[in-house]
Amino acid sequence: MDVREIAISAFDKENSEELKERLIALLPEELQKKENILKQEQAQGFNEKTINILNISLTKKRETRLMLDHLLELLGSSRLQLERELDSRLDDELNFFIRLDKDAWRHDEVKIVEHGNCIHIKIGIITYPRKREEALVQLASWLEAKGF
Repeated sequence: MDVREIAISAFDKENSEELKERLIALLPEELQKKENILKQEQAQGFNEKTINILNISLTKKRETRLMLDHLLELLGSSRLQLERELDSRLDDELNFFIRLDKDAWRHDEVKIVEHGNCIHIKIGIITYPRKREEALVQLASWLEAKGF
């Protein structure tokens, strides 16, 4: 599957080093060692509280392929849920969205959620020609990969 970017992000109200470490732990070991992989921005939340936005952006073909393979392993049986929900997780810009429960990931458990306290993963799909149907085919093929 060809992708233009894999973006991983999370909101951090407490400026937690643990959350930064857990986001990096989502990456394949080789990418975890990359310098400055995690970027941090700040925004104003309710009651003027500062919220940190943690971002990881992978755009190089080699990095995105490593991440896609690693993500398949992490997802395990959750891949079945994503297969059932393919259509609703792909937007018109061919971005595929996965949300992982932040608290579950702190315990190395992958739990897909629809809202709430989560880690956002956005996978920008490339198709030629640019068609939603082709992106769905590529995603289905990716989720079925490696004999699962």
